[in-house]
Amino acid sequence: MEELFASNLPLLKKLFGADVIEQQQDLIKSLLEETENCWDKNIDRLRGHKVERILIGEAPCSGDAVSEYFYKTIFNSYHLKIWKGLYPDTPLPDQPKAYEMLADKGFLLVDSIPFSMKYAGKRDKKDYSILLKNGVNWMVQKLSDKRINYADNVKVAFSYKANGLKVMEALDGKLSLKKGQSVTLSPSQIAADGSGYTNSKLLGEILKVN
Repeated sequence: MEELFASNLPLLKKLFGADVIEQQQDLIKSLLEETENCWDKNIDRLRGHKVERILIGEAPCSGDAVSEYFYKTIFNSYHLKIWKGLYPDTPLPDQPKAYEMLADKGFLLVDSIPFSMKYAGKRDKKDYSILLKNGVNWMVQKLSDKRINYADNVKVAFSYKANGLKVMEALDGKLSLKKGQSVTLSPSQIAADGSGYTNSKLLGEILKVN
């Protein structure tokens, strides 16, 4: 993780400005460590389940608190859109039960960039594309975790339009999973409406939620 952070630090400085990143460097690094711990705990929750639905997001947090991460606390509008996409007729229960129910759906949210920053206004920049390509390599490694057991026909959706299109480009239109399984990627898997952001109904349709 230390190497991941250090190797991408120059890109973050070019994208956001050296002064901004130097001020926030410790926070960015600590959020990376904390959100990775939360991800790891969720992978343990998936033991005994087959992952059959993957949602690719952008970054773990857009602010300065680990509580914004989906696998720490389900609470904000983005989180609730995901929940309603998977459980449209079920109110959000307490957090432990919610994570159990997500595991029952074989659902896994993974981000394409490991660093918690606000990327609005940056997605058309060359350095964003490079940062994302590096992040996608990291994402694929995470999805290769030996603890994850995949279903035979994994469905993939993207949270956001601009980010999703760049992820597809970085992966050459194909997400490779363990044991030779791969999923072809296309714009039809983007679960975003005209706003460019996640739409619960679209998400449910793409992930084939009954």
